[in-house]
Amino acid sequence: MLRNRLKRKMPPLHTPEQPAAEPSYDECAKCHAPMARAGICRPCAGYGTRVIAVGGGAAATVDGAGRARAAMRAARTALGIGRPRAEHCAGVNLVRFDTTN
Repeated sequence: MLRNRLKRKMPPLHTPEQPAAEPSYDECAKCHAPMARAGICRPCAGYGTRVIAVGGGAAATVDGAGRARAAMRAARTALGIGRPRAEHCAGVNLVRFDTTN
């Protein structure tokens, strides 16, 4: 019975090989830059490069991280999860570095 069970649980001897996947991009017809679809890229068509309108850089990151921390603290307090920070860090010397310079 043990031999039968072990044989049934063994993987197959020969696994079928899957063909290699085709690249998921095309190239610009003029400059051969990688693109999502076949055709001519924006610079070759005379439209120039795209201007990315996302950002705000480090200021947006700091503000967003602060809002995320505040939301997590509020949720933790509302749900009664965890301990207050003073109890959690009791007896631990925390060193904070000034990063404003």
